[in-house]
Amino acid sequence: MCARSGRPQPVLRRVGDEGAYANALLRSTYAFAPDSAPTFSGRGGERRGGVMDTVRAAIEHSFRASANPRNVLCKGMCRRVERRDGGVRGALLSGSTEVSVRCSTSAYEAFKSPVWETFCDRVGDDMFLHILLYCSVFVRVGTDRDTPLLQICGYPMNDSSRKRAITTAMATSKTRAGIRRERRALNDFPNKGGYSSWCRIRR
Repeated sequence: MCARSGRPQPVLRRVGDEGAYANALLRSTYAFAPDSAPTFSGRGGERRGGVMDTVRAAIEHSFRASANPRNVLCKGMCRRVERRDGGVRGALLSGSTEVSVRCSTSAYEAFKSPVWETFCDRVGDDMFLHILLYCSVFVRVGTDRDTPLLQICGYPMNDSSRKRAITTAMATSKTRAGIRRERRALNDFPNKGGYSSWCRIRR
């Protein structure tokens, strides 16, 4: 995504980061952007609100574009529908006057984790919004490598497509990690290990 827009990749990991952020988000989270996704044109690194404010903005944007958005993040929700008595069907999405919540979903609740605040601090609200709208993001529901993956936003991917994409992503990440290790060795830098699995692949 950054390469397509001609921007440097944001530094996602820094000294002093909590283990939960590095392990849960950078090593067990996968984001896939299709070739049809628009080029990112927002501001990088700028924060104007909290994570859930950006999540709400993504949901509202999706419902303005379609009454039945395909984005997984919008499951369990609908455009605000007023009853004849002037009331609203269902509870309104927190902070929104446009979207009603029929039932809470794991996808929406996943973004309440503190690790996403750290991630947003690194990439900024605009890039995070772009990811929510145009990337299919998956997180592991457990700590083991064999635990299932939960899709939390983006166009839904079936099992076979997801497995192929993740296999490619992991191979790409390992290759990039190897290149970085070689560069550190050439520059006599210590190898601290670890790598980000946030990468753009074709599907």
